[in-house]
Amino acid sequence: MREARPHQALLAEGVLLEHSPGEAEVTTVFVSHQWCGTSGPDPRFRQLKVLQAMFFRAGAGLVSVEQDLRSTLHKTIESPFHARELRDSAGWSLWYDYFSVPQPGLERSTEHRSEDEANFDKAISSLAAYVSLCTHFF
Repeated sequence: MREARPHQALLAEGVLLEHSPGEAEVTTVFVSHQWCGTSGPDPRFRQLKVLQAMFFRAGAGLVSVEQDLRSTLHKTIESPFHARELRDSAGWSLWYDYFSVPQPGLERSTEHRSEDEANFDKAISSLAAYVSLCTHFF
């Protein structure tokens, strides 16, 4: 991937996966990020390039993740990742808003725009549920 493409385009190409709770467990990462433009989240592809590099390095065994000091000292949570799991990151799914949520305002028919806006509103209202269904939060 060399550019951020909206949900509708990826859906039309058949490259999106639908997460179905209860099916075979798939590691899913919810990616939180800041939008860098008004026409899309990453118009210069800088953030996504870093994310891709992180997953490539993780798959090669070159990334380690450590807990924050407070969690380590208080033993409030277990270590979030194990080296083996990071090496398997090529099989992970990502929940990234621009890919996962219909984007309103794209050049589409009036009927599709209304449907996109309604689905966008539902998705935004469901963000907490999406996070809870994901395995990790970046």
